[in-house]
Amino acid sequence: MKSKFVFAVIVILALLCSPLVHGEPIAIKRGTVEGRIQTSSSLWMGGYYYWPTSPGIHFWPEAEFFVLNLQGGFAYFFSPSSALGADFSLNAAGGGGSIITFGVAPFFKYVYGSFFTEISMGFSVLSGSGGGDSILMFQSQLWVGAQISLTESAAFLLGPYFSYIHNFDAEDGTGVAGLRLGVSFFKF
Repeated sequence: MKSKFVFAVIVILALLCSPLVHGEPIAIKRGTVEGRIQTSSSLWMGGYYYWPTSPGIHFWPEAEFFVLNLQGGFAYFFSPSSALGADFSLNAAGGGGSIITFGVAPFFKYVYGSFFTEISMGFSVLSGSGGGDSILMFQSQLWVGAQISLTESAAFLLGPYFSYIHNFDAEDGTGVAGLRLGVSFFKF
């Protein structure tokens, strides 16, 4: 509960203070490279609202339980507003047993001023400590949001995402929606 409150406070403060920090959109040029680290919190899955998943890294010593929810990636801008890139994700939860998901997703990003739209399609592999087979999943995602300038070469990214995840073993899929945030660094 405490981590979700801290997460909400950080998001609200970033949104309120960002115009005071830098204010101008990042001056992206052709050939700019973006590197980023992100996390997300799912709020809706398969038609049901549920308690938000934990963003970032958490450890509860009393329960001997941990959560790791991180994504990283890079992009190359082939024009001042369009980029191609790839994201890599590592999600893990453990205690008595553990679940690990690793994903790779190429993406297309379109930037307009201080806002962006990103479309990605990729694959994830889910494995657990129970000794069962790994599960291969296809994921498509739409992420829209604000790219809030922190300096001339760094920005805070924040916005909702919408995903469709297809499990090849079960031959079914589900929708997921939530909030994704991160920090990007730009090399001109």
